[in-house]
Amino acid sequence: MTIGPLKIDAWLNAVKRGQTFATNGPLLSLKLNGKEVGDTLRLPAANSEVKITAWLRSFVPIDHLELICDGKVARELELNFDGQSADIEDIIFGFQSGWCLLRASSAKATYPLLDLYPYATTSQSASQLPTVRPFRKRMPPTLRLGSIA
Repeated sequence: MTIGPLKIDAWLNAVKRGQTFATNGPLLSLKLNGKEVGDTLRLPAANSEVKITAWLRSFVPIDHLELICDGKVARELELNFDGQSADIEDIIFGFQSGWCLLRASSAKATYPLLDLYPYATTSQSASQLPTVRPFRKRMPPTLRLGSIA
């Protein structure tokens, strides 16, 4: 998602960085610890605490607003009473390395949406724990059969 006037170079760079969403109506935004969709969130340790900031705006009612992490519903987020908006600020505990996205959906369409059902999803954001390399005894070099030196 670009800020300001739409220019092809800025738009293509946003697509390359994964700063996108797909929708047939609802608009979404997701931040994890202030990081935008497509960014990588560096976690200090396993089971970290992460602040989620999200919003939804839709011209038709939505039944579900979900934070999906590693392919599973991590949290069902609360919609406003009309089902057409949400403003979320929450803390999630126990975060691990992986990916997350925000998804909005309903079971059926409501006029004026001329599709099977309303749906929107952000691209994924990655979370990453620090890499800890175990100490290894250095082994002497070996020749791999079938390789060319």
